[in-house]
Amino acid sequence: LVATRGYIFTPDEKYPDYKKKTEYEEEMANRYAFRVIERMKEKRFYRIGASMTNFLSDWYYGTATAKWEVKNYKASADYWYKSFLLNSERQESVEWYWHSEEKLKDRSKS
Repeated sequence: LVATRGYIFTPDEKYPDYKKKTEYEEEMANRYAFRVIERMKEKRFYRIGASMTNFLSDWYYGTATAKWEVKNYKASADYWYKSFLLNSERQESVEWYWHSEEKLKDRSKS
């Protein structure tokens, strides 16, 4: 946005040379994305979509847990990965995904 229109939020913004400070560019991109999502959630349609996404993430997490309990580590890894993709704030999905992958490696060594 800065390269094309010269600013992100308001025309009076000033930015350093991104080639010298790349971490600043990433921070501003994150802020912009956060603001876009917040504006989208003002509309009922997007709030419903966000709720459905969280619901599906929860469902995948629960299904992964059930698959883990019956020692189906491949399926549990797949479901935990999908859960994380739908809700990236759900870090425990990633942790359990790696636990499943470790179990699969242990099985292949046996």
